[in-house]
Amino acid sequence: MYQFKGNLFVNQTVITGVRAAFDLDHRVAVITGGAGMLGIRHGEAVAELGGIPVLVDLNPVSAKAAAEGIMKDHGCLALGLACDITNPEAVDDLKKQILEQLGRVDILINNAANNPKVAGGGLQGG
Repeated sequence: MYQFKGNLFVNQTVITGVRAAFDLDHRVAVITGGAGMLGIRHGEAVAELGGIPVLVDLNPVSAKAAAEGIMKDHGCLALGLACDITNPEAVDDLKKQILEQLGRVDILINNAANNPKVAGGGLQGG
């Protein structure tokens, strides 16, 4: 409920903390670039708020390892799947895998990047 105070509308609903405000219980979040440093952090945040992170990366071993780490640290379900998101057929196969295993997709975090200036963990000149 909003109430007019001065020249502002103020939300009178009381939220009991960040967890309640951003509750992701049982929501499935697909995170592209999921095995990278930022992708893993996105996955951890989703897990901490009760969601199910699906870490998608080109490297299947890295994606699975990142998901296993989140499961261990947060006691939740997480998936690590391989996909080249630049390939429409591969994305369609990914969607089918996720729907077969989890039944839904609620959130997409587009974290993958293809930056030709970044190679081997550092910036190239130019």
